[in-house]
Amino acid sequence: MKTTASEIREEIKDVITLLAQTITANKGKIDTKGLPYNNQRAIISRLFRGEEGYGQGQGRLQGSGYVHSHGHGHGQEHILLRLVVLNSYYSTNAAYSYFSRERLAERIIDETTQFAGKSGKLPNDYFYDIVLQNLGKPTTIGKGFFEAPYGIKKIGTPGATLKSLISKYAYYCMMMDTKRYPLGFPIYDRLARESYRKVMRAMGLKPQTAQTLQSGSIGEYISALNELREEIFGKGSTALFCGLQQFDILDAYLWWMGKLEGGNFSLLLTEGEYKMLINHVKPTPPIKGDKSQGKKIDEQIAKALKDPTVAPFASIADPQRKQFLTAMIDHWRKL
Repeated sequence: MKTTASEIREEIKDVITLLAQTITANKGKIDTKGLPYNNQRAIISRLFRGEEGYGQGQGRLQGSGYVHSHGHGHGQEHILLRLVVLNSYYSTNAAYSYFSRERLAERIIDETTQFAGKSGKLPNDYFYDIVLQNLGKPTTIGKGFFEAPYGIKKIGTPGATLKSLISKYAYYCMMMDTKRYPLGFPIYDRLARESYRKVMRAMGLKPQTAQTLQSGSIGEYISALNELREEIFGKGSTALFCGLQQFDILDAYLWWMGKLEGGNFSLLLTEGEYKMLINHVKPTPPIKGDKSQGKKIDEQIAKALKDPTVAPFASIADPQRKQFLTAMIDHWRKL
């Protein structure tokens, strides 16, 4: 029997509750045998809280602003370190331009400190202001910053735009102070964009066009995701959801749906769970020299999981983990 839009709405709240419990299960600690996604969040968060001891406090985040005890240099070093780690973990396109991360680090300091000087607010309020200004009709606030080219290409022409990397930087800045920034900042991500359109249609809503989401301003992207956020959490709601910012858990949910759609379980499972999945699906072994074989394996996994009788995690001993994975896959099948 086909699932109705109203049933999908209710089910989304159920699965994101389970997802939130999974994300917060490690309480921000790093567990080498745990979930890679949780560890990634924990490692990057330490950089944004300054817990790694880099620079002995120079240029570190204090509260919601930068501390430049010896000028911009130390702050820039710390921001650059964050950008390098973000780019490495998320595989953004910063690596395709020379000097892109260095120029972006300079621009982050310029944009946030100028904003703080003019507004009397904290530097990181700059990112949240972009969110607040685009909760309704989209604006052009932040457009120049997010869509500027950074660095240079090998031939010497202007470098790549780094909208995704900047959004991830803003996302972690906002995550460090959930009281001051209760909504958070949405990550600009291909999987989130694709999943957004599927979820909106499943809920009986009209999504923004794929072209607008991919080529539009950061304001148009935030405005689009905010419509979905309000449909799920309620118009005007800013309360944390299971301890997480609403854009944070929404991003995680859309990302999960996109990963399942592509059959790509990297970061989603423990090593034991992934072996369990492969043993159940039994994808065709890779052909030597075929560079697309990884994608073909993902496609085989996604095709196999579309079958409602397939239950690769039925033998998981932890009942909560089993419930979560089963619920996420069952929900994805209905979209």
